[in-house]
Amino acid sequence: MMLHPVIAATLRLSFGALFGVAGLHKIANFREFTITLSGYLSGTFLDKRHLAAGSAMVVVAFEGALTAACMVPACARVAACLSAVVLFSYAAAMYLNLRRGNELPDCGCSWGSGRHPVRMTIVFRNLFLAAFASMIALPVSTHPLAPIETFSVLAAAATVALIYSAGNTLLALTSSGRETP
Repeated sequence: MMLHPVIAATLRLSFGALFGVAGLHKIANFREFTITLSGYLSGTFLDKRHLAAGSAMVVVAFEGALTAACMVPACARVAACLSAVVLFSYAAAMYLNLRRGNELPDCGCSWGSGRHPVRMTIVFRNLFLAAFASMIALPVSTHPLAPIETFSVLAAAATVALIYSAGNTLLALTSSGRETP
């Protein structure tokens, strides 16, 4: 299967934006992100406060690198693999905390000030995103993008961002009920 260049560019731009905005959110709220990450690391060898802060810096740096990799067509396969691994890892960390009974008040993935308690719906969302991120690795048919196709990529990526944001808002609004793993 070969992807049309518009689809490939839309996927790369969308995931680049996702990791870029997520990284900026974590930087802007670094103290809160470190506290959230500490909750995930509770009961592990990284449980110490200073190790959580170091881990938070690594996560932010890695998301920044993923943002850049997603924007460069030559890095598409690496970006796809690493994006899928990161999203799968986030899902696994959430799932393991749910299984341990560790009630985390925030998943750490909110773009706004709203909190998203860790629930299975967020685990499934991240698995879904990991599957889509892996599509970036598919071969792309080669032809230069026409101006209208470039516009289509930008419009499609903006639409994806709006849909993602709406989905996050919906998850936040339904966060009053707690799911069991």
